[in-house]
Amino acid sequence: MLAMTTLCAASSAQVMTATYIGTDRVWNNAANWSTGMIPGANTNVIIDGRDVDTDPTATYELKNVLITGFGSITTKPGTIWRVEDETLSSGWIFHQSTNSAINPGIGTLKIFNPTGCWTCGGVKFNPTPKTKRIIVLQSSATISMGLGGSTASSATQQGNGTYSTLSAEEVTFGGRLELESYYGFTPTAGQSFNIIKASRSMTGQFAGLGEGAYVGQVNGVGMRISYLNNQVAVTAVPEPATMIALAAGFAGVVKRRRARTR
Repeated sequence: MLAMTTLCAASSAQVMTATYIGTDRVWNNAANWSTGMIPGANTNVIIDGRDVDTDPTATYELKNVLITGFGSITTKPGTIWRVEDETLSSGWIFHQSTNSAINPGIGTLKIFNPTGCWTCGGVKFNPTPKTKRIIVLQSSATISMGLGGSTASSATQQGNGTYSTLSAEEVTFGGRLELESYYGFTPTAGQSFNIIKASRSMTGQFAGLGEGAYVGQVNGVGMRISYLNNQVAVTAVPEPATMIALAAGFAGVVKRRRARTR
């Protein structure tokens, strides 16, 4: 276990490629990498068909990361994760449960899977921030955004009481959106969560989710989606049955009021 140290592979500026070859899920073991060194800021990382966990006491500064072949990375709470470009392809799991904010305007997050394979991969963001220059959510990938409170997560505030955020200059949508409750959080009707923002452009929509569509439930509370103003917002609403009951009750009130005026 490392005590809040940045993992550096070499002092040279030469870019290397390191493939994870371990079987014990431990990132911070040089023997688990094809280079014989723990990857650093000048290293491209490949996770192909294997599972690896980060150290919750370390800062990871990497070049590019490719997760493929049903491999997975789980970043533990307390980890600092700084990566320029991340490509998630052909079956993968990326569980982001830590501070992943990097300098705005840096890098690309590409998420895609073989067409028609909804179960081939998924990225989970619990209440933490993610900032990239370009975010591409393509094909049949599934992205899960965590709601753990009413405050948008940031580099200085995350975890319990916040919800996960993705921000970029350009965002391209595809695949499916899932919403997940963290820390037992239950939204209340009328609460909105701006989970994705684009400063320049936003293209496309999540599969089956047009403007105002019903996304599903978070802890029993219905959620609807909006793409207005270059941002994705989900808003808590009464469930359909409740809305019908409220409408019926309102109609009854109107009818009684009309009866009094006769």
